[in-house]
Amino acid sequence: MDRSGQFFPKPVRNAATGPFPTSEINSRRQLVSMTGNPNVIALKKLVASSIAKDPYDFDGFPWCSMSHRERGEALGVHEKTIRRLIKQAPFAFDTTRNVTLVRIAEPGEKPTPRIYAKKMAAFVRRYLAKHVPEQRTKLRAEKKALTDALDAPADLAMLNKALSLSLSPDELHDLPDDEKLEKAEARLVKVVKWASNLRERETSRDFGCLIGLAKVWPDGAQVEILEVIFDNWTAFMTGVKYQQHLDREANRKLKEVDPTAKLNQVRALFFDYPHIPTIRRYWRVALDAVTTHYQTTKKHPPAGFKALNPGLWKHLK
Repeated sequence: MDRSGQFFPKPVRNAATGPFPTSEINSRRQLVSMTGNPNVIALKKLVASSIAKDPYDFDGFPWCSMSHRERGEALGVHEKTIRRLIKQAPFAFDTTRNVTLVRIAEPGEKPTPRIYAKKMAAFVRRYLAKHVPEQRTKLRAEKKALTDALDAPADLAMLNKALSLSLSPDELHDLPDDEKLEKAEARLVKVVKWASNLRERETSRDFGCLIGLAKVWPDGAQVEILEVIFDNWTAFMTGVKYQQHLDREANRKLKEVDPTAKLNQVRALFFDYPHIPTIRRYWRVALDAVTTHYQTTKKHPPAGFKALNPGLWKHLK
């Protein structure tokens, strides 16, 4: 008998893993937590009672909005126990306005777009934590080089060195000397703006865009799609610029037919780093870019992505 009063057959010793194989221990713990653990049973009753009396509607479900302290006091356990319990079946939890909401999830319940968005946001934070410090260092170095060059505009060598941080050798060679000063001034404005906008987590606008992407991208594939776009940003932006060209051509033709027609504005976009609102706006371009990525690398896309066009992936083994 274990602590919860559940009886289990004596485990058979395994020479490789010892008397209690990890998989067996995990399955035993899961069985206990989902069936006989008195704390789980008590918490289920508490959550159901709270929702029946005072439901908190959020993300399409009614939730229990009690605090962890209140839940712990009701069950006679520490708040840490509550935090541990809600992370396992049959509970679902979410956080909004500094309140941790809890409800009882249905077996096999499909994640909501918000849940997928939170997983995408977790990737974004990992990406930013890894890349932002390097970007900040580069921008600071470029800002200093541009500032020093502009303080000595007659020094063409300094100007060339500063511009070489953003221009390719061919671009710098083709740029007339009398235009380099103006180019450096414009670049400095951008560098200062980009440096001030660097952050290590998503904004509320970003998160809203992630929810939108979770709704239009195939279920289960959203995080991987976003990862591919972030890692292949230049290729994605090339696709965006081509789509904008098509949109402008469509506007021109529509204007020829109907001079009074209201046109969708196509604003030029220049982002050197991943920009979530742009991905949300051009989510179809993102799918095309990801398709090209998988075809080029010959990697298997997620099942949900394959389902968009199964015929494209028959050649993969």
